[in-house]
Formats: sequence, C-alpha cells, structure tokens
Amino acid sequence: FPSHDRGVTALSSDAVTWYSGGMMPISGSWNGLAYGSGIFVSIMGESATYAYSSTGDSWTSGYLGVSGDWKCIKFLNNKFYVVGYNTDTILSSYDGMSWTSGNLSGVANWSSLAYDSELNHYIAVANGTNIIAHSDDGIAWSGGTIFTSDNWSSITSNNQGTFVTVASGYTAGYSENGFNWTSGTMPIPNVFWKVITYAPVESLYVAQFIVTGK
Repeated sequence: FPSHDRGVTALSSDAVTWYSGGMMPISGSWNGLAYGSGIFVSIMGESATYAYSSTGDSWTSGYLGVSGDWKCIKFLNNKFYVVGYNTDTILSSYDGMSWTSGNLSGVANWSSLAYDSELNHYIAVANGTNIIAHSDDGIAWSGGTIFTSDNWSSITSNNQGTFVTVASGYTAGYSENGFNWTSGTMPIPNVFWKVITYAPVESLYVAQFIVTGK
C-alpha cells in the first residue's frame, strides 16, 4: 500500500468494492473533493494549493491564486465553488483549472454552500454565526441571517425550492425561499452534524454526524 503521509484516494465503480488510488501530490489537510466538467478537484486547508485529476487516482497540484483555510468545494450549476474560514473570499472555476476570486457578504468561517435550480439561488452558511450569504448568479453576494447562531456545517437543496442545513447539537434548519428559515430537530443531541445531502430518486435527505474529540 502507498504511504498515507500525503493522503490517498479510494476508488470504486459500484460503491461496494473499493481499491486504493494514487497519493495526493503534496502533504496537507485535504478538506474537500468534488467532480464536474470531467475532472475531480480537491482543496487543501491553509494553502493556495489544490489538486486535480481526470481519473481519480493520478493527481496534479495546481495554484488557486489565493491562499486560505479552504473548507468546502462544491460543483454547482456547472461551476466549482470554494469557500473557507476567516475570509470573505469565494473562488470559482468552470473547468477546475482557471480560478476567479470573488467576495461573499463578509468575513466569516464559511463552511458550505448550495444551489437550488428551482429558485435559481445560491446560499452559503458559516460556522459559529447566524450569518448566511445569498446570490442569484454565484458572483454578487448579499448578506442574510438564519434563525440562530450555531456551527452551521453543511447545506444542501432538493432543487425543488427547499434548502436544508445542519449544525451541532439538535439543530437543523430549512427554507423554501432561502430567506425565511424554520428550525428543525435532529434525532441525536450533543454531536456535530457534519454533512447533509439529498437523494432525489428516494426524495430523502441524509445527514451524518461526527463525535467531537474522536
């Protein structure tokens, strides 16, 4: 097996049988992975370095143009987006190779973002605050708020007009327009709900938590 010092990908064609792929090009904290426009892209925290691959097992390093503590990458509406902590910068790319720097509504620990095709609207959420960011084009962003300050970690949409986000403790929230939010209750308390996604065929939201300190 290859050394894990630089991080190693795992690949599967059926999500049942997995095999080790290639090592990432340099050592670091690889915080996110997305696929779009025929390319895989991974970002690294506290760096201006990212990695790209057309196969998922042979990776090449690239330069984002801006250094940051990047936490999330998503491929939304035919475009890659990257957000991170302690910044108002958002990076975007159509091809995963050439990157453009923009600005969110303010400096925050931006942790995740989502796009809803029915609303034609983007939302970014942040950790440790009630501040969120809105955009209709992914370029010009304006500020907004959610119903409570929390460690908002992940947001998704069903592309039918509903955004759903999760945080720590019991906390979840949903919105049918991106502006007015209603609180929800997660089934297990005192954990950090880390990620949420939506399965359109099953009409099912799935959230996963991590146990802090583990």
